[in-house]
Amino acid sequence: MEDDPDLLLMSAIARERETPQEDIFHALLSFHQKNTEKTTDSDTDRHIATSEKRTTAMLSLQRDQEKIQRRREKSYERGVWKMETMLESLEERKTWLENAWKEIEWTELRQQLSSYASNESTAGLDDRNINLIQDLAKVSDMSALSNLKQRFLAPLEQHRNVANLYPFRPCLRTKKTWRCAESMKKGSAGILVKPHISPLSGDSSLPVPGTWFKKATLAVHYIPMITFVQLPRKRSSECESYRYFTILLIENPMDEWIQLVLQHRSENGGNAEVILDDTPMYIGPYEDPTIADAFSNENTITTGQAQNPMIVSSGRNLVQVQLEITSQDKASLMFGFWVEIVKWDPALREQIEESRQRFPVELKATVD
Repeated sequence: MEDDPDLLLMSAIARERETPQEDIFHALLSFHQKNTEKTTDSDTDRHIATSEKRTTAMLSLQRDQEKIQRRREKSYERGVWKMETMLESLEERKTWLENAWKEIEWTELRQQLSSYASNESTAGLDDRNINLIQDLAKVSDMSALSNLKQRFLAPLEQHRNVANLYPFRPCLRTKKTWRCAESMKKGSAGILVKPHISPLSGDSSLPVPGTWFKKATLAVHYIPMITFVQLPRKRSSECESYRYFTILLIENPMDEWIQLVLQHRSENGGNAEVILDDTPMYIGPYEDPTIADAFSNENTITTGQAQNPMIVSSGRNLVQVQLEITSQDKASLMFGFWVEIVKWDPALREQIEESRQRFPVELKATVD
């Protein structure tokens, strides 16, 4: 206590407050004692009621003073602040309230259970169980009976019959996309690319801090587009097989010349075989159809090159080819082939290195 300046200050203040109260108490006590000694017998009989009241008041004052002294002594012995004492009392009060609330809850629960047991009739339960067993005995399909999981997922009543159960929501499925490990190491996310934010390379209305991604459609600008111009038509029949012919349109989406070759597929999953010529076909670069008429349609690439007999017509970046198909089916045809493309330099009349691509094509069409 001598080392703590706060306790010394508090004890000094307490002594200053206690000293005047003790002096007043002793002064009043001595004053009343002197008055009682000076009074005569007659005065004693006359003022007996007043003296008793004064004595009672002084005794109560003395008792209050003793209580205050004991309370201060206890607080000094504990060595704690009044706030900590108040927190302890609050914690005790909280514990008492929790225990009392638990007793109230248990009482209410017992009353509910007792009322439920008294209202439920055993005869009705037996009849209901017998009817349920009879209905289940008539079921021959086990899938019509609900299992525990289906009954637990039912929000209201857990029926034994699947038809009476409420339909529950199907589980959500997460969408997964495969990514190339090499492209991920390089920092690219496979088919996801950052959008163009430069006015010269894309849409200028996009936000400049473009950290989001979009799906890349680069394959559309590199792989030739093949469509039907004329559906397969029957040409002739030989024994059990039939011959058909069809016309395909091949469009070059790139801005460069390409050399294109159609090749047979060793594994043919369709019901028809196609007759192909492996002579290279040369297709010009893509041009905007709105301004294509402003330039001459000169095809200088075919000069001195062998013409593929399957070509029906060609111009700019479009080529029409006629294919012969043999099949035993009369209604629909399914066939396929390989397409190999290489970028072509028209000035040097040679292929551009490291530009070769090869992809399969599968076509299905009804007979016209």
